[in-house]
Amino acid sequence: MRRKVKPKLGFLVPRVTCAETLSSLSSLVASSSASQVPTLNGVNSSLVIQDAQNNTRSKLLSDLTENLENWVAPEKIRRGFPYYLSGYDDDDRPIWVLEMGRYNVRQAVEEGGETLQALEMWMQQCAYRVMKSAIGRGTPGDENRILMFLIDADGLELSQLTHLPTLGFFLRQAFVYSKLIQDYLGATIIVNANYVAQWLINLSRPVFGHAMERVEVYGTNKATWIPQLRRKFPPDAIPPWYGGICTPILQSDLLNGKLG
Repeated sequence: MRRKVKPKLGFLVPRVTCAETLSSLSSLVASSSASQVPTLNGVNSSLVIQDAQNNTRSKLLSDLTENLENWVAPEKIRRGFPYYLSGYDDDDRPIWVLEMGRYNVRQAVEEGGETLQALEMWMQQCAYRVMKSAIGRGTPGDENRILMFLIDADGLELSQLTHLPTLGFFLRQAFVYSKLIQDYLGATIIVNANYVAQWLINLSRPVFGHAMERVEVYGTNKATWIPQLRRKFPPDAIPPWYGGICTPILQSDLLNGKLG
């Protein structure tokens, strides 16, 4: 049975090209200090940026892309911070699932050092993969893309936000990624949002601005949010544990370059 084509969302869709995507991500890396950016395969991202500024931008994009493509996060980062591509909606826009309630950011902040550096690199790689999933399916001249998200806040604890260094990390990363989110965030549904998640969402509103108008927030009652998910996203783009029928592309598949 043919699905009905859903109406376009009521906001402008930015035109995204590969070069612009990588340029945005390179600016993102440049906004971090050299002490916060890990060295991968002997290449420090901040030094690559400085070299590119003095020579050619193409070298920066090439090195940055290679690092983000090939870097493998430590197992505890992969297991502790899961995200995956669940499918595409009727307008061929990627839908990503972030199980953010499971993210123990405080533990990474308290450990610091290589663990925190790996988490920051994981976030950069996640942003790169999300953007790549959109432009990867476009044809030349047809790269109008926005990014769709399902965010599960189940398990988010107050201790994540009452620890001042962790709260500072949250806010710093929010500012780092605010431009990408403001420009490319599409319809987003947050489920299992307890009072801690609501607090974090309200804290993020001034940073992300009008992008938050595209975000719908639901509590822990599945009977309420599953119908909303099915209204926003086709069933074959939602994992079974959220009421759909799709087989998501997990991080193990992402490592092998599978993006649907």
